[in-house]
Amino acid sequence: MIFFNYKKDGFSLIELLIVVAMISIVAAVAVPGVLKMMPRWHMKGTTRNIAGKLMMARVKAVHTNSHHSVLFTPGVKDSFKIQKVTNFATEDDPLLWLWGDTGLPGGEGSKDVEVDASLGCTDNRIRYSPTGVASGCYQVSIISKDGKHKGLITINTLGGHTNVEILPIGSY
Repeated sequence: MIFFNYKKDGFSLIELLIVVAMISIVAAVAVPGVLKMMPRWHMKGTTRNIAGKLMMARVKAVHTNSHHSVLFTPGVKDSFKIQKVTNFATEDDPLLWLWGDTGLPGGEGSKDVEVDASLGCTDNRIRYSPTGVASGCYQVSIISKDGKHKGLITINTLGGHTNVEILPIGSY
C-alpha cells in the first residue's frame, strides 16, 4: 500500500483573499487622513526649505565677505533664488545695486502653498551684509492653499538669525 504524505505548504486562496481584503479596508480608512495632512506637510517643507536658503545666503555673505540676498519672485510658483552683488551703484542705496547669480541652488514653493515676503519689504529681497546682518524684508509667510496652516520665518535684523515657526490653525 502506498501512502502519500502531503505537507501543507503556503497559503490557501481564501487566506490570501482575506489578507487582501483587510489591507484594502485599512488603506480605505488611512488614505483620507493622509490626504488631509498633505497641505501641512507641503507648507512645512517649503518653510524649512526657504529658511535653509536664507541661512545659506547669510553664511555665503560672511564667508565671501560680500553682500548676498534671497530674492522672492511672487506668482512664478513662488520661486526664490540666492544672488550676490556684482556692482554697487552707490554703497548707501541697496535698491540700486546690481545683483548676479551665485550658482547656488534656489528653489520654488510647493503648488499647495503661497509665499509672501512683502512684510517690511521694498523689493521682495532679504539682503545679508558681509557681517551677516540682515536688511530688506524681515518676515516671510508661507500659507497652505486651504488657508489652515501657516509657516512664519522671521529674520533678526541685528544678528541675521533666522527663526522658523509653524503656527497652529487659527493663531494668525
